[in-house]
Amino acid sequence: MKHESRFFRGADAVGIYIQEPLFDRDMDEAAEAWLEILAEADVELDDDQILSLDTDALRALFTEARHSTAANYVEGVQHRGTFTVLTDCVVPPERFAEFLRFAHERIARDGIEYLAFGHLGDCHLHFGMLPVKGQTEAAVAAYDDIVARSADLGGVYSGEHGTGKRKRKDFLRCHGADAAEQVRRCKTAVDPDWLLNVGTVCLFKEDASACSA
Repeated sequence: MKHESRFFRGADAVGIYIQEPLFDRDMDEAAEAWLEILAEADVELDDDQILSLDTDALRALFTEARHSTAANYVEGVQHRGTFTVLTDCVVPPERFAEFLRFAHERIARDGIEYLAFGHLGDCHLHFGMLPVKGQTEAAVAAYDDIVARSADLGGVYSGEHGTGKRKRKDFLRCHGADAAEQVRRCKTAVDPDWLLNVGTVCLFKEDASACSA
């Protein structure tokens, strides 16, 4: 990510960004409350590892750094001559730790380089795999296993990025053929001749049939 040395100190490999809208208390009061929470968490966190984004310049710098993570991931994949294999799974909070363990172990099993970033508070962490040529099939298989585990844990395959063409089978795995039929009926109600977004926003009958079979 851009500005990595500004937001990561020493050998730290993990950063957590906490954002809280302030309605009934000022910034100093909120910061003090979070310091108490972190102290009680017993995470061996030094004061100099905490950065408060209390100026417009710092907030802009952080936003640029944050957005660069995903952009650099895509650029890295393109440089390797492969394609992005990125999970978007969300699971219930009580199953999140189990899901994380599985995802880390499953990707590492095939020796695929990857990074994880996302929204911890929503139990929604992206695993972005960086396969080299010769690893793409293994990366897709790891992705499929992670999606299947998220469904088994009561989660879903897509927390924010929609379905589209590449995730049609993920929809069926998580929601089943009956849900696909509901989507088809909604689609038909607003686009009876099926002229819009063919194959992108809706599942065809053969998809549901293959799932039910």
